[in-house]
Amino acid sequence: MKILSSIITLIFPLLLFSQSESLVDVTWHCTRIIIGGNEIAAPSNNEVASVTLELTNDNDPNTDAFSSGVCNSLTSSGNNITYNDPEMTFIISGLAQTLIVCGLTENLSFETNYFNFFYNTIDIPLSYTINTINDLSTLTIMAPNGDIAYYEAVILSEPDNKWVEINIHPNPTTNTITITTKINTIERIEIYAITGEILKSIKKTVSTIDVSKFSKGTYFLKAYSGGYCTIKQFIKK
Repeated sequence: MKILSSIITLIFPLLLFSQSESLVDVTWHCTRIIIGGNEIAAPSNNEVASVTLELTNDNDPNTDAFSSGVCNSLTSSGNNITYNDPEMTFIISGLAQTLIVCGLTENLSFETNYFNFFYNTIDIPLSYTINTINDLSTLTIMAPNGDIAYYEAVILSEPDNKWVEINIHPNPTTNTITITTKINTIERIEIYAITGEILKSIKKTVSTIDVSKFSKGTYFLKAYSGGYCTIKQFIKK
């Protein structure tokens, strides 16, 4: 019984330490926010292709960072963000933003509400939950006043994802994307929406892909060669 207790004691801190690992170093795409009980969809248009969120955590509050944006960029001032793994919360101690004016009213309205979600919680713990089904992860960030921000991320992992240097251009694009690589022969290409849905699967060597019928937004291209793969993000305007 003492041995079992010792094992639990050793494992439990490791589990707590790893809580934020699935939160950081991921590009999250905001789908909607709820502010004061009102639901507002995240924009996706010519001006704002996607509202993204990225967090980093190297266990040093002086270098951990928060970065998001709509028309403007919103970042943690002084890179000061603190994670509490046992409680699944994080605290942002300060924020700074650029001063660009949104051209579209819907973007300005969303940005004002979205940025205030974080401004109003400076130095206040934000709780979060993460759920993953297949390749799709969802993130929910909750403020103490009941406001919520929802995100999605496609986690396209491979056991040996150590290949390959490819380029996608133009990016952003309106009609086609061209894939180039100096070394490898591309054997298969898959294109995913941010929901995790496969939109195209091409089992042959190609260089140019027609994406003109895709909706405006962010997509992920996964290319395979010689048993390895790589993932690149592109934006359809």
